[in-house]
Amino acid sequence: MSQYQQCCECILDTTDDPKIQFTKKGVCNYCVSYSNQYKDNWPDKASLDNKLQVQLSEIKLLGKSKPFDCIMGLSGGVDSSYLALKAKEWGLRPLLVHFDNGWNTDISVRNIKNACNILDVELHTVVADWEEFKDLQLSFLKASTPDGEIPTDHAINALMFKEASKRGIDYIINGM
Repeated sequence: MSQYQQCCECILDTTDDPKIQFTKKGVCNYCVSYSNQYKDNWPDKASLDNKLQVQLSEIKLLGKSKPFDCIMGLSGGVDSSYLALKAKEWGLRPLLVHFDNGWNTDISVRNIKNACNILDVELHTVVADWEEFKDLQLSFLKASTPDGEIPTDHAINALMFKEASKRGIDYIINGM
């Protein structure tokens, strides 16, 4: 077996793939392949910023005569809270929606309230029927699905589409 080596750009090493190859600079063949196929063809920051500004202008234009120009989910976690902050910084008027599946922590509830107060945004919350939701989630766990959060993920997406349709909101923004 060859001497142990780890890629200087990622975590792959000779224990992950005994046939892994490295450049003289210590970059593995997987990183080289990625760079050749994707990284070198990735748009530059200015191009991405321009696309964002065009999209934001369209969202604002279509929502101009409405109380909200977009809808977003808010869990109380870092990702959705940060996205809500960015939406306000971008000048959007989001309606935030929260799906309470019964598993909210005190911290997430406090974060949701704080985010809505600080950002001065409206929040629409739907509370799941606890027994029904618990039964659904337990079924997913017993079935050994790879993600026990599928029921919550589907419910929040359905809620956003329903609210967007009901209120005439053209854009749903998420932070995936």
